[in-house]
Amino acid sequence: MHFKCPIVEHHNAGRRIELAVFTDLADPSLPVVMTDAAALNGDLSTARSLTDVATRLGIRPVSILEPWPLTSVRIPKPWGEEIWLTGIEERGVSHVKDTPLHWLLDVAGDFFDTTSRLPILLKILSPSPDNPKGDLYFELHEQKQEVYVVTDVNPMAWPDGIGQIRMGFSKQKRASFEDDSAFLSSFREAIADYERVRRQIDRGATSPTLEAE
Repeated sequence: MHFKCPIVEHHNAGRRIELAVFTDLADPSLPVVMTDAAALNGDLSTARSLTDVATRLGIRPVSILEPWPLTSVRIPKPWGEEIWLTGIEERGVSHVKDTPLHWLLDVAGDFFDTTSRLPILLKILSPSPDNPKGDLYFELHEQKQEVYVVTDVNPMAWPDGIGQIRMGFSKQKRASFEDDSAFLSSFREAIADYERVRRQIDRGATSPTLEAE
């Protein structure tokens, strides 16, 4: 069976594409092969099976009704990297074998009631083995949901075996300001102070007191 499915890649500036989807309805696992219809080269009408289609396109079939083997994407960070297993963003897209994850969710999401929203971002935080010098930053998520699974606690950093993840600003610190405007003003001053220190570090300063200015 072969059909076409128009989709919108919201993470890719709303790019509209038409997918060419090939499947074998006789297989209970419902395997599919899909590609951008505009990128199809050659006539596949002579293909005798889904395996033949997959071989010609160089795309491994994905069985919709079986667990999906995720292919990760690596996102560089100042402190190392994030390994995304379900990422669908402009910075990177995770795959299922050779197929972009969002293509499968658009075409087959009705099986799992996931067509209306992005999946929770499952990722691994992989710090650099060295002591990197990077930017300190806060990140605000307005829509994305993430799951953090702790797989290891560095005994050098946390000798008691108990680590911490800081999520957002301290409520006590925020409450110590008259209002949000005062808090943001102080936060901007802290950023300016940090920028001064960071630039000294970039110039090679290593003393705890850094350079007198």
